[in-house]
Amino acid sequence: MTYTPKIWESLLTASFVSVLFSILSKKYFKVPRPATVFDHKKFVCIGETLSGHNSFPSGHAITVFTTFTVLMLTFMPNKIQYKIIWCCSILLAGFIISFSRVAVGAHYPLDVIFGSIIGYISALSGIFINRKYNIWIWIGNRKYYPVFILLFIVHVMILVIKIINENLIVFYLSLISLLVSLTIITAKYVKK
Repeated sequence: MTYTPKIWESLLTASFVSVLFSILSKKYFKVPRPATVFDHKKFVCIGETLSGHNSFPSGHAITVFTTFTVLMLTFMPNKIQYKIIWCCSILLAGFIISFSRVAVGAHYPLDVIFGSIIGYISALSGIFINRKYNIWIWIGNRKYYPVFILLFIVHVMILVIKIINENLIVFYLSLISLLVSLTIITAKYVKK
């Protein structure tokens, strides 16, 4: 946040756009999840068996591609051969993560493909909106750091509870990332 506020501003705007797209499209299409349609005893569901009518599009794919697209465009190399490698690597990682939702029995492949497209569009929209309207300019202002410090501490506590209850590696990685961010922003705030 303190080093690259524009990335955070674009990511925040893109995240709000993606949430809006996700909620509206899930409510409009109401596609049943695979476990609702198929006998989930005949195929493998890893983790919680998700049922209901909110399969299309994949919210995870939207989130992954929103975040990855903002990062991909932010850190784009200058040389064309590096751009190609960079973009292919980001897209491959995004598809591997997103298609894991099909592998665990939570989505159909089409859910993930359209979720990825919506995530990409959300990221571009977020970047465009942020550049045009600059609605998050206050994020870089040091006087708001205590609010972020408090939010980070609350999220650290939530992650610790999740680790105690579910013990998934993703929560450990999130906790490490959050603690590093908390350390950096606190040091920046305390420093005169």
